[in-house]
Amino acid sequence: MALHLSKPPTPPDFFEFGIAADAPSDNLRSSFVLWQEKVIPQFAVEIVSKSAGGEKTKKFEIYQSVGILYYLVYSPLLKRKAKFQLYKLIEGKYVLQSAGQQPYWMPEIGLAIGAEKQVYGSTEREWLYWYDENDVRYPTPVERAEMQARRADAEAQKAKLESQRAESEAQRADAEAQRAESELAARVVAEQRVSELLEKMQKLGIDPDAID
Repeated sequence: MALHLSKPPTPPDFFEFGIAADAPSDNLRSSFVLWQEKVIPQFAVEIVSKSAGGEKTKKFEIYQSVGILYYLVYSPLLKRKAKFQLYKLIEGKYVLQSAGQQPYWMPEIGLAIGAEKQVYGSTEREWLYWYDENDVRYPTPVERAEMQARRADAEAQKAKLESQRAESEAQRADAEAQRAESELAARVVAEQRVSELLEKMQKLGIDPDAID
């Protein structure tokens, strides 16, 4: 997206402007014109490649004069100097807030930004990430999808275990019912035999109460 802060436009590698990214039509927004939007971006990022492109000079001055609150210059190819340099606009001037120390929390935006080495897609390198105020990194879309898949699998496993447990309880209840039924049948048979024995004794003239 072209960022029209001045003429010609000065597009950073990334910026945050706090309004909808889509245009009213079906086409995506292709530009952000400051004097039309009347919203100053809160955060801009410039990623320095092999050669500098005005990140510390021309662009620095433009972003500062426009009033962008935070400005991050990220130089992933640097070896000795700080790759991560974040500035904050204080009384109209950019003041370095972090020279390598990160993630850095930006309370006005409600996010922290930092860099760490991770595998994204098929590429392992250092990437910029968003973090919360406790320096916990927000997952990427791929990581979110993997987390959702793992959660769905865990829920499926849990449902399977609950089904197996319910089946075991049903089998145990059925076994108890069968045992109770068998015990009742055995008691009925025993009572019937006792009754038949008493009847025979009576026919023989034997008093059961007299038997020691």
